[in-house]
Amino acid sequence: MIIELNPHSQLPLYRQLIDQIIYRIAAGSIASNERLPSIRDLSSSLRINPNTVIKAYRELEYLGYAYSEQGTGYFITDGGISQAKKEWQEKITRELKNSVIQALSLGITKEKIIELINSAEKGGEK
Repeated sequence: MIIELNPHSQLPLYRQLIDQIIYRIAAGSIASNERLPSIRDLSSSLRINPNTVIKAYRELEYLGYAYSEQGTGYFITDGGISQAKKEWQEKITRELKNSVIQALSLGITKEKIIELINSAEKGGEK
């Protein structure tokens, strides 16, 4: 699992970690009942304090995305996938709507916006 944290962000590291894990669940990169990286491994690879990872994992558990098994680690819940998809779809929909409103107010035409959507759907850049 590739995670990049921004130490200069105003968002705390544990929150960035939570957001990225939830996104990966929503995108299908992490499956139901899949084990998350160990606290030690993740803190070492990200070069952050293990307490930061513990805080993120506990919050994921509290939010219903993960569950813990003593001595084994943290795993993604069955309901975590649908919950993550719903949350991210709502977030992206809000952001997309705001971006479209801004684009239209700056004179970008509806046709150009649709062209950009079609291009993005095909994986190209325009």
